[in-house]
Amino acid sequence: MINLNEYQSIFDQSKIWQKGTQDVEVEIWDQVQKQFFKTNILITFTEDYSIFYQQDGVILRSFQRDSFKINPQNPLKFSKDYGFWNGEAQIEVGGYFEDGVKIGLWSEIAQNYWCKSQVQKKGVYINNHQRGYWKYSCNNNMIGGGQCNEQGIKVGKWVELSENFKEDSQVVYKGEYKNGKKLGIWETFQKCKQIGGFYCESNGVSMKTGKWCELIDGFSDNSKVTYIGVYKNGMKIGKWDIWWIEDKKYQIIGGGSYDEISSIKNGKWIELNERFKKDSQVKYIGVYQNNKKIGNWNIFWENQLIGGGLYNEEGSFKIGKWIELSDRFQRNSQVTYSGHYKKGQKVGKWNIFFRENDEFYQIGGGKYDDECSIKSGKWIEPKESFNLYSQVTFNGQYKNGKKVGKWTIWNRDFRNGENQQIGGGLYDESNSMKIGKWTELNDGFHFISQVTQVGEYKMDKKSENGILCIRRMRLQAFNQCGLYDEQGSIKRGRWIELSDGFYRWSQVTYLGEYNEWRKVGVWNIEYDGKKIGGGQYDEQFSMKFGSWIELSDDFYVDSQVIHKGDYKNGKKFGRWDILFRFSVNNSFKQIAGGSYDEGNKI
Repeated sequence: MINLNEYQSIFDQSKIWQKGTQDVEVEIWDQVQKQFFKTNILITFTEDYSIFYQQDGVILRSFQRDSFKINPQNPLKFSKDYGFWNGEAQIEVGGYFEDGVKIGLWSEIAQNYWCKSQVQKKGVYINNHQRGYWKYSCNNNMIGGGQCNEQGIKVGKWVELSENFKEDSQVVYKGEYKNGKKLGIWETFQKCKQIGGFYCESNGVSMKTGKWCELIDGFSDNSKVTYIGVYKNGMKIGKWDIWWIEDKKYQIIGGGSYDEISSIKNGKWIELNERFKKDSQVKYIGVYQNNKKIGNWNIFWENQLIGGGLYNEEGSFKIGKWIELSDRFQRNSQVTYSGHYKKGQKVGKWNIFFRENDEFYQIGGGKYDDECSIKSGKWIEPKESFNLYSQVTFNGQYKNGKKVGKWTIWNRDFRNGENQQIGGGLYDESNSMKIGKWTELNDGFHFISQVTQVGEYKMDKKSENGILCIRRMRLQAFNQCGLYDEQGSIKRGRWIELSDGFYRWSQVTYLGEYNEWRKVGVWNIEYDGKKIGGGQYDEQFSMKFGSWIELSDDFYVDSQVIHKGDYKNGKKFGRWDILFRFSVNNSFKQIAGGSYDEGNKI
């Protein structure tokens, strides 16, 4: 199950409420493979101003707030909007509304905000327009920003963040705006080192021109890939090369040509998988004709042919037999899908394979309907994060493309090949929602972190499409409960939670109370069943205050590092000490430390 806290957002209350369900692509953090991956969730907006996040028949999270009711019949005169993250209040996240528009000082979270990359934008709104200087910060360190004029338009010098800015992809762009349009030379930096740049025309139109060095969408420390070529009148022309930077060495690993007039792809191209990195060097090699793929396209991994198939000559449809790679294909997760396409749609039997010890063996599969290309009948599917150390599969039935009836969860031990049922439950026949008792796996399930969750799903008969449910969980290893309320999977009461990286050598748990999904009162941190840290949350706003002992992000048996100090109004202040011990039998000793002022290091 996905933890929605990894991509939770704060909704802009000034937007018009639209009833209905949206299919939204989001990025989630895979705790096993230690990277972000894209997935889709359903977000439903209801008439009573509730929001439900749903995936695979489960309500991941829900909200119901009176302050969303901004409409002509019920105007919101003046209100304060707060931000919350993982049950904790985010200090200075949010701001004020007057008559439904933003006013005064605001602090907003960035698109990819998460616990290890807390990117915020802070500045002033006047009549819903940004004014004056706006500052961008990450983990309380200033990293960018610039000036907005009286119309809310960017002007002057700016330092902007890439859309995917995060801990391992700290990419910024430095340049100048004129009347909201980029002007002149813009430079690209990663961690203060220039890695690229480009030039924008100054004729009133923000248009790319000349030689450019662009970054791959997923550019990071493990995927330093750039595209180098020429723009003319805002269009790519001529030869473009794909470069890979590894160990300070530069090499061309792909590319192709764009038409000089129409800027469409033609001829032979070598393209990269969007997740290309050191242990996932996947390339696609084939021919474009008028920007459409035609003929045979081969898929290579580390220069070894591993898949591919045919496109027709007219419409760029996949046809005939294909071998495709999973979205998360990499060295320890070599999962492939083999089957047939008809006019671009999957049909008939598809088999799923996994390579272990240089041999592929079948781990699952099923059938697609020949007419509408939807799954039907019996299927065995691998978990999205399936890999050598977490060989989890799901076994059950599809009806009209939806899961129905009993589904079981299996885990194969890579050490001895034994395949054992470890979980499962029922999907409702009418709406494919989970019902009744379920045994599920923790997000980071693998061979040294085999944590399961046991609980019950219950649908409210009054709810539409099973939108409301109860979810009660008991972590087997600790024989204690965590409760969700009956109004939409909101945590309440006493909880025991696992750290994100919980495994055999880092058995860290958090124990405390939730009130309306907000953390309140005393929360203790335990390691290997013994208290090692913790502190208090404010009852009203869920802000940390008073003395706290927190664990380092990478705390485990051989690196037992803690941070000790005080919070005031949710911010670190005063002296904070960093302590270390070799084992549970030793005492902690100070190894470093320093002081904070208003949450900033001084």
